[in-house]
Amino acid sequence: MSMKIIILVRVVTAMFVAFLLIPPVTHGQVFVANFGGNSITEFDSSGNTTTFASGGLLNGPSALAFDGSGNLYVANYYNNNIVKYTPAGVGSIYASAGLNNPTGLAFDGSGNLFAVNSADTNLVAQAGGTIVKFDSVALGLLYASGLNHPYSVAFDNSGNLYVSENTGNAIDKYSPNGQGSVFASSGNLLNNPNLNGPWGLAFSGGNLYVANYTDNSIGEFNSSGFGTIFAASGLDRPSGLAFDGLGNLFVANYGNNTIEMFNSSGVGSVFATGGLNEPIAIAIAESPVPEPANWSLLVMGAAVLYGACYRKS
Repeated sequence: MSMKIIILVRVVTAMFVAFLLIPPVTHGQVFVANFGGNSITEFDSSGNTTTFASGGLLNGPSALAFDGSGNLYVANYYNNNIVKYTPAGVGSIYASAGLNNPTGLAFDGSGNLFAVNSADTNLVAQAGGTIVKFDSVALGLLYASGLNHPYSVAFDNSGNLYVSENTGNAIDKYSPNGQGSVFASSGNLLNNPNLNGPWGLAFSGGNLYVANYTDNSIGEFNSSGFGTIFAASGLDRPSGLAFDGLGNLFVANYGNNTIEMFNSSGVGSVFATGGLNEPIAIAIAESPVPEPANWSLLVMGAAVLYGACYRKS
């Protein structure tokens, strides 16, 4: 093998290794729970739709969450259970004990699933909503109780759990050791003095985003609980929230059967209108995909290097 070929191989190999170290752009499929249609609709990045699951195990699907293996978990409001779907769409009942009108799901960093019971629960003789923690074998234990119609949960990067109290107009925060406190309450939003029917929760860049179901707005809170209005247009009874890997916020408009998408600046556009029936929750299945531009740079670089070696020969 000639020296120019050896050099070319080494250079291209080095470029390829460097390319692998470039963080891939993350694209995701958008999954929506249709509360009224007893179905899960799947959208690609262009808003094209397919039905991921319908009927059968679904009865008032109200919350969605993905685990680390790509399995989708669905809370059934009316059946009082949680269904698990494999990436291929094969469903089975994951848990049914300790659930009463579940409306929120979220996984912590250890793979435990937290479920919100919006109504009373048989676990305790106490009025109000609860949170149940399920471990890897679906054993449910009471985590928190006495909540005022909690609807959604979300974790920050430090393992703190946040809960929206829909009729209490507050966001509660639980530390990793289970210590609870009020993170935000009515009057904390700068441009709008009220949390008004807070529902969906989602984190991005360390800030918590809250869907205000009653007054059709999205609030943005920093880590100190101080809030501003992120968006107040294109919304009709917003419920579920989810961010994709590119920083876009997807919002389920329960009131008009649409999905709105907001960029990081709060500029919104209609993402989808078809295949929806009372959309109430959103989850995004992220899959890292190398940006095509990066592949192009690699190929172009190899071609240039090969031409240089060829000319020198």
